[in-house]
Amino acid sequence: MRLVRALREEPRNAQRLSEALGLDYTTVRHHLKVLQRNHLLDARGDRYGQVYFVGPSLEAQWSQLEAIVARARARGGGR
Repeated sequence: MRLVRALREEPRNAQRLSEALGLDYTTVRHHLKVLQRNHLLDARGDRYGQVYFVGPSLEAQWSQLEAIVARARARGGGR
């Protein structure tokens, strides 16, 4: 969730996202690939410089995603 929130705030490449979130670059790349494969993110640019954006399908469901996260927090899960 931190990753998609960060991308919604500002599209960026994997390196900048890794630095912004304080996460390992390899971990970030893995999650970006999974999200992109599931059509939740779009990417533009060449392989290493690709800039990632929240895709239209995720954007359209954003309020539902936030509601799910809020319910999980209320039950004591997630951040």
